[in-house]
Amino acid sequence: MSVHGDHFETNRAYGITAYSKGEMFLQQLGYVIGDTTMRQGLLRYFDACRFKHPMPVDLERSMEKASGLELDWYFDEWINTTRVTDYGVDTLVSAGDSTQIRLRRLGAMVMPVDVKLTDAKGDSTVISIPLSLMRGAKPAGSEHFSFNSARPWSWPDPTYTLRVPGVWTKVELFSAGRLADMDPSNDRKENEAPVPMPKAKRGKN
Repeated sequence: MSVHGDHFETNRAYGITAYSKGEMFLQQLGYVIGDTTMRQGLLRYFDACRFKHPMPVDLERSMEKASGLELDWYFDEWINTTRVTDYGVDTLVSAGDSTQIRLRRLGAMVMPVDVKLTDAKGDSTVISIPLSLMRGAKPAGSEHFSFNSARPWSWPDPTYTLRVPGVWTKVELFSAGRLADMDPSNDRKENEAPVPMPKAKRGKN
C-alpha cells in the first residue's frame, strides 16, 4: 500500500491495492481492536485531521489513543509488506476437567486470534488471544459479543498453547469471516471423546 500510484504496472494492481486492500485494512483493524473502538478512532482521526494532509502515522496515533494499544506492527505489516494471514488449530485434547488447545501460525503476518470453544451440550465461549506486540488486549465492550482475554501470544513463536478449564469438544477460529485467513480448512478441530483422567492408585496398608 506504500507504493506510489504511478509506479504500478497495471490499473488493476493499483485498484486492488488502493481500494480492496484499503477496505480490508480497516476491516482487519476492527478485528484487532474491536469494531466499536475502531469507529471511535475514526471519529478522533477526523476531528484531528480534517482540512489537513494527514499521513498514515496520524491514523495510527488516533487508533492507538482510542484503543490504548500499540499498533505500529499492524500498520507496518499491512502498508509496507505483502505478507498474508494464515492460522490453524493443531490439536484439541480434553483430559479430566480441563482442555488443552494448540494453535499454529502458518502465514508470515502476525495477528491476534479469537477462538470459540463449544462443549457437548452446545454451550460456547469466546477467548481473545492478543499479540505481545499490542502491549495489551482488545478493550472489553469493543465487540458485539462477550469474550475473555487470554495471555498474549509472543509474536516470534509459531505455536501457542491454550489451557482452559472445562471439557470442550470443539474449537474454531472465531472470526465470523472477519479474519483474512488464507486457508479456512484448518480453522477448527473436534474431539468427541474426551480422555478420562487415570485414577490414582491407592497404596497398600
